Amino acid sequence: MNEVFFNKAREFFAKLDKELGDKMKDCGECGLCCEKSQVPMRGFEVDCVFEYLYRLGRADLFEELSKLGDSWGKTGQKCIFHKIDGKRCFIFDVRPYNCRVPGPYSDEKIGLPKEDCVYAGATITVPRDKVAETLPLFSEYHGLAAEYQSYLKSGSEDKK
Repeated sequence: MNEVFFNKAREFFAKLDKELGDKMKDCGECGLCCEKSQVPMRGFEVDCVFEYLYRLGRADLFEELSKLGDSWGKTGQKCIFHKIDGKRCFIFDVRPYNCRVPGPYSDEKIGLPKEDCVYAGATITVPRDKVAETLPLFSEYHGLAAEYQSYLKSGSEDKK
């Protein structure tokens, strides 16, 4: 991932976090979303995580994530980045869109992970047919994903 795109992704996530603002709550030690959820993610998000791990010098996690490949986030098992080195989320700064939005927003069919979730009574329930117009920066998120796919296909010499 080149520096320009890495920075674009970080800027997008900073904008998303600002948009979520006061809707965000501290989950404490719950971690059920990290332990059981399936988190669909786009290629640029996975590459951002790889870049982040590379910059931190965490080759061990880089290799573990490489072994998982496309199954990371799709297995419904505990996230490999949950509770590493005393952190609830080791990749918190670059966590995917679908790790940031649940809680403030919940799928009408899935809901919250448990009744005493800190978001109980505060979540915005999202009907499946209204996802694009309900979730914050949803169109921009998909635009960024499409831009990254075009970048990859272009064979840019700036790639690392």
